[in-house]
Amino acid sequence: PALRGTLSSLPAFLMAFGVLLGYVFGIFLPWHHLAYFCCTPAVLLVLAMMFLTDTPSYLASKGQTEKAAKSLAWLRGTTVEAVSQEISSMNCGVEGSNKTTHEDVGLIREFFSCPNLHPLLLTFVLHFLQNWSGVNVIVFKTVQVFETVGSSIDKYVCTA
Repeated sequence: PALRGTLSSLPAFLMAFGVLLGYVFGIFLPWHHLAYFCCTPAVLLVLAMMFLTDTPSYLASKGQTEKAAKSLAWLRGTTVEAVSQEISSMNCGVEGSNKTTHEDVGLIREFFSCPNLHPLLLTFVLHFLQNWSGVNVIVFKTVQVFETVGSSIDKYVCTA
């Protein structure tokens, strides 16, 4: 909870920082090299994810408790013995979660209740309006706008 504000603002900050980097490198690189440059983080992420282990909860739900213990120990940086208690409680939770109960129905009903749906729908509407307001067209066509206006500043530099 103490880091919630910082962590929730991080994606927007990183997206804005990525756009800034794209503009800065766009001054010095042709567009096709810039496209390759912008694909690099995604390619690195895909390559790094190939070496990740399955989640302990997934492995426990499939009955692979030994692999689940190794996975949890690797994620925590401890030994398998240190996480064995947690894996056994995870197995008990998995066995109990296979049954549909009134608690599950209550949880679903609570998720779709008005206090939860109101902020969710408000967020969807704001996201829709932001993306369909034309801001992307303005951002992507600024070079042509400055060229049409006849600005004395270099059209590629004034958009950065």
